Amino acid sequence: RPFKKIKQNKHKRLSLKMGSKPKGESSKVNNKKDDDKKIHKKSQSFVDIFMDYAGPIAFLAIGSVVLYKYPPIDLNAWKIYLCFYFSQAILSVIIPGKTEKGLDLIDKTKVEYKTNGLSVYIVTVALFFIGVYYNVWNSTIVYDNFWPLLSVVNAWSFIVAIFLLIKGKFSERGVSHGNVLLDLWFGMELNPHVLGLDIKFFSEGRPQLIGWVIVVLSIGAKQYEQYGAVGIPLILYTCFISLYVFDYFWFEIYITSTWDIIAERYGWMLVWGNYFWVPFFYSLQAWYLIDDPTGNILSPITIILIIATFVIGYTIFRGANKQKHEFKTLGPRAIIWGEAPLIIESEDKRRKLLCSGWWGVSRHANYVGDLLLALSFSLPTIISGSIIPFAYPAFLFSLLMHRLFRDDKKCSEKYGVTWKAYCAKVPYRLIPYIF
Repeated sequence: RPFKKIKQNKHKRLSLKMGSKPKGESSKVNNKKDDDKKIHKKSQSFVDIFMDYAGPIAFLAIGSVVLYKYPPIDLNAWKIYLCFYFSQAILSVIIPGKTEKGLDLIDKTKVEYKTNGLSVYIVTVALFFIGVYYNVWNSTIVYDNFWPLLSVVNAWSFIVAIFLLIKGKFSERGVSHGNVLLDLWFGMELNPHVLGLDIKFFSEGRPQLIGWVIVVLSIGAKQYEQYGAVGIPLILYTCFISLYVFDYFWFEIYITSTWDIIAERYGWMLVWGNYFWVPFFYSLQAWYLIDDPTGNILSPITIILIIATFVIGYTIFRGANKQKHEFKTLGPRAIIWGEAPLIIESEDKRRKLLCSGWWGVSRHANYVGDLLLALSFSLPTIISGSIIPFAYPAFLFSLLMHRLFRDDKKCSEKYGVTWKAYCAKVPYRLIPYIF
């Protein structure tokens, strides 16, 4: 064995003793210099090749087909969406909020984040209902203009991504991936700012998640307009996603320690996902719950099981992400399940991994919670008799499986023997005794 465990100290820290410095743990400076204007590396696997080339081409093609099939020529849809989009930007700027510094980004810089998303969320939903009450707009405005809005938001994603590409080309912090296609797809800047607004941090929550809630509220309003009632399944789904979004903004600072914020540059991949994919694809379940609510009846035991799935998923998802964020920011001072964290660290003390709490149960416990939440969003649609609403958890499963193996590979390269020690301590990637 290349290492042995040393007796734990008061922080429950496990050190590694090694006969020689393993690759990745050496304190020597790597003499391989990175090109400041090229970060794209040659792919090593089929998945890497797909993500680097086939993925961008495929998804850009999907967006282009939507543009062709549903040309964004509806001026009313443009007015609706741009009013929503820029209202989110204005509210994000003018509403007071706590400003906090995030963790070091991949380029070793730090960014300050204004975490007022919860206030923006509450104000936006309130304004939606106030506008309905005073007949400024109909409560079914999104439902009634769904296809024109779909086209407009798709086009707006292209506009923003191209703008960020051009901006990145002239920015000192813009970094190329090797060609224009990849620069458009992955983006060139980590945190592009426009008039003081962090576009990535803003887009990760405001237009994406608040837009998702507004779409679902409008679909629910249409069911009420048609039948004079809203069915229990749709009420469950709406409550679940509303609480999910509320939780996101309550713990908004936690997003700053995620891979998307720390390492992903902001290009078409994330822009299109934030603006187009999440609000329209994630609301798929609501479309299968809009029929006559008198026929959408779930048994009490089914309702209890669906709620239990949501609660269990939320407990794991929030607990794991909270522990991860607190360990990243507080280190040994974090409290994990009422105790000091159990840590595996390298001999030079530079690499530390949390292996207690949820992270002592599974190496990707947060993914388990996320998948259970996604399942709970789709379970109310079992009354529809269709499997299509389960496309969301199926998509999320495939996405997280890719991330799971990608993360394991990156961690193995980054932490070396320390990662091997962690895997020996926590052998399960996802579900204990299963996978």
